[in-house]
Amino acid sequence: MIKPNPLTTLFNELTAFSKETWCQYLFDRDLLVNKVTPEQRTMIIAGASQCGEKLAATVTAEHGPMTAPTLAEKVCTVEHGDSQNISEQVFLATFTEPNMIKVYDEPMRKLARLSLPGFNEKMIEKIVMDHELYHYLEGQDPTLFTRRTKIGLWHFLGYEHRTTVRAASEIAAMTFSWQLNKLPYSPLVLDVLLLQCYNEKAVAPVLEELRAVNV
Repeated sequence: MIKPNPLTTLFNELTAFSKETWCQYLFDRDLLVNKVTPEQRTMIIAGASQCGEKLAATVTAEHGPMTAPTLAEKVCTVEHGDSQNISEQVFLATFTEPNMIKVYDEPMRKLARLSLPGFNEKMIEKIVMDHELYHYLEGQDPTLFTRRTKIGLWHFLGYEHRTTVRAASEIAAMTFSWQLNKLPYSPLVLDVLLLQCYNEKAVAPVLEELRAVNV
């Protein structure tokens, strides 16, 4: 009997998770998850997802066939590097306000060498750049859902401290890239596969989290 390829098994499981599952997973990882009511959580996830979809449609309508990486290079400073220290956290790219995107080429090459369906190096870079482009566009538009939606953290003498929820931004960025690339599964599949490349032991807890919220 031929043993199943562990990487193929992982890929198949990851690509089967629904959009809602990935959204719930991202929200559970937010530092403020215990400060949010179930009603707020539902509202934020739905609003952030719609925000990413609408912005993707706007970018497509305004810029036509121009790819998001090309747009990102026009409006941001894009730097390339080989890698970043990777353990529990995986970085394919990072965004630093106001307009700096750093892309890590060596991890992308590692992913491309896995030879998984739809993941050549050019496509991987596009998926990743689209995600980071969302964060730039978000910073330019205070009317976006992920900028204006806040939760109250504490009160003091009539003052309420309110803050945005980071998970909302990540959900919107995921959805933005997902929509622009017309992917059949979440762009976050890349992050888990990359974790498999660098730190296999860290993959099991991620899968447990995803299975726990699978809907």
